[in-house]
Amino acid sequence: MIHTRLLIVFIALWGFLACSITAQSASWRERERVTLSLDGPWSSALDPQGSAPRDSWAMTLPQGKPSLLPCRWDDAARMHDFAGAIWYARTFVIPDTAARAAALLVLKNPVGEIDLFLDGTPCGHFLGTGLTRRVPLALPPGATHRLTLRLARPDSGTAVSCGVGPVSLEFLPPARIETLSPYATADGTLTLRYRLAADAPCQVTLTFALTSLEGERTLAHVKPFVLNLPAGMTESTITLVAKHWKPWSPSAPTLYRLR
Repeated sequence: MIHTRLLIVFIALWGFLACSITAQSASWRERERVTLSLDGPWSSALDPQGSAPRDSWAMTLPQGKPSLLPCRWDDAARMHDFAGAIWYARTFVIPDTAARAAALLVLKNPVGEIDLFLDGTPCGHFLGTGLTRRVPLALPPGATHRLTLRLARPDSGTAVSCGVGPVSLEFLPPARIETLSPYATADGTLTLRYRLAADAPCQVTLTFALTSLEGERTLAHVKPFVLNLPAGMTESTITLVAKHWKPWSPSAPTLYRLR
């Protein structure tokens, strides 16, 4: 049985509150997820023309030298005018405490055109603009895997300081919260729309509590209840009615926490 605890800090607006929170950006988690930092030395190889054969380089890089991630190209003067691509690769071992089915590859502050390969198979492509990206990975069987990252300047004709910030893996539990969207009204009614994901049929326990940050006073509470989840996605809603709901104003902001 999985005991779920949500944690969101949000501002109660006078009249209404409407926001959408996803698993990619929320500060809550179903439980503490296992994470693995991939910062540090990676193998690297220059591709000056940006034309290296992707199938072979994704599996084995030519003789290069270790490079450190995070990195920013302009940290090295010789990279200011570099117009090609750089390939980075490293292996990682899944921790024994992590679920082995799926994970999120978290890249902070990526800038440039990025291609990702897991064990030689393409697993992601995007244009990084400096915002954190979370890329879903379906992990093949086995504990040891190879991750390859190709970084190139955008095809825009302008000089861009390409780079990648901290890199990590976040291993997903078999049952997890995909999205949670709270909608509030001025009378203190809070409707929660949530979507749960399960890799296989399972049973989970949910509970919700709305508290004030001023003294942790509980304003609304839903007792723990059990859901039998099928494999795949399950969507539902639940309503809480808060007592002593206070409006928000710039002079007296009122903050609440949803657990």
